[in-house]
Amino acid sequence: MAKTIIEDKRFTKFRNFMYQKRMALGMSQTDLAKAIRRSENDKVDRFFINKIENGKKGITFETMTRILDALDSDISFTEN
Repeated sequence: MAKTIIEDKRFTKFRNFMYQKRMALGMSQTDLAKAIRRSENDKVDRFFINKIENGKKGITFETMTRILDALDSDISFTEN
């Protein structure tokens, strides 16, 4: 089994949330990929979503906000 590349605990929390929320909404990885595409030519597909959920691909803040919008979710920040 391939090792997770992104091991930051905050990213792990995000990708776990992303997976759980997607499942709760009954969305497939393909559904989520389609929801966050900016255009038909955008290269976002189920493999892209799978890599994020499995920690194999990092994401930009823009991509994170598109994912959160598609999942009808928001984030909050707390100090340690």
